[in-house]
Amino acid sequence: MGRVPAPLRLPQYPGGEIVKIQAVRAIAKEKGVIPRKMSKREIVRAIQEMEGNFPCFGTARDGYCDREDCAWREDCLPPM
Repeated sequence: MGRVPAPLRLPQYPGGEIVKIQAVRAIAKEKGVIPRKMSKREIVRAIQEMEGNFPCFGTARDGYCDREDCAWREDCLPPM
C-alpha cells in the first residue's frame, strides 16, 4: 500500500484574500508539480490530483461547492 499524501492546508487569509500565483507556484514545486506555462487554475488542479483529490478548482457552478474541507475553497469560489 502506498502512502496517501495529506491534503494541503493553506493558511487562512483574513477577508478571504486570494492566493497569489507566485505562492501557488511555490506550493506546486513543493508537491512535485512543474508549473511551467500553466495557468493558476491548471496548477491548482495538478496539485489537487497529486494529493489524490478531485481536480475541480474553478469549476463550481452558481457559487456552490460541497467540498467544505478543500484547502482552495476560498480562492476558488467567487466572493459573496
